[in-house]
Amino acid sequence: MPTSFGIRDVIPRLPAFAARHPNLHIQLLLEDRRQALVRDAVDVAVRLGRLVDSTATAKLIATIPRVVVASPDYLVRHGVPATPNELVQHRIVGGTAAAVPTAWMFERDGKESVIPLEPHFSTNENEGAIAAAVAGFGITSTSGWACRRELEDGSLVRLFLDWKMVGIPVHAYFPMGRATRAAGRAAVDHLVADFQKDAKAIPL
Repeated sequence: MPTSFGIRDVIPRLPAFAARHPNLHIQLLLEDRRQALVRDAVDVAVRLGRLVDSTATAKLIATIPRVVVASPDYLVRHGVPATPNELVQHRIVGGTAAAVPTAWMFERDGKESVIPLEPHFSTNENEGAIAAAVAGFGITSTSGWACRRELEDGSLVRLFLDWKMVGIPVHAYFPMGRATRAAGRAAVDHLVADFQKDAKAIPL
């Protein structure tokens, strides 16, 4: 699974599952690039975004909100964009979450705006994009849960509260299909239930 998502959203949810299955050994592979899942004997892969293989055996874990954020320092120096169209006048931070076509897609009053942007700073890891935004490099688009800590402590500020953005689907992908071990399916069921509880508690 992607590194940032694994560290921030999956690992904190696993102790309760592990406590119910004390004899189970859990190995988590954190990778931002695609792996040879069958070769590496992976029971379950977690994918963010649209599944490339629509015929794959998969289960939706959650749909997480997308947000556009910047540091207070950056906004003081460069101003606060009032509308998504003004993003073209700003410095953009690109990361894995900001690289998909829906990353900069906005909707309000039935009107859809897609803003093509060229990053001024980019990284291949979402955690790096969040760190760059906190450091004041510019504005980034990411998962609302991935930067929840920074939003809560004020090191990042959310922009465009009046605009809707397309959420990010999170799927469990089962490379072995029906042959997936029961432990892998049980872990996914646990994550689905925990994400549903979290979505109700922390709406964005």
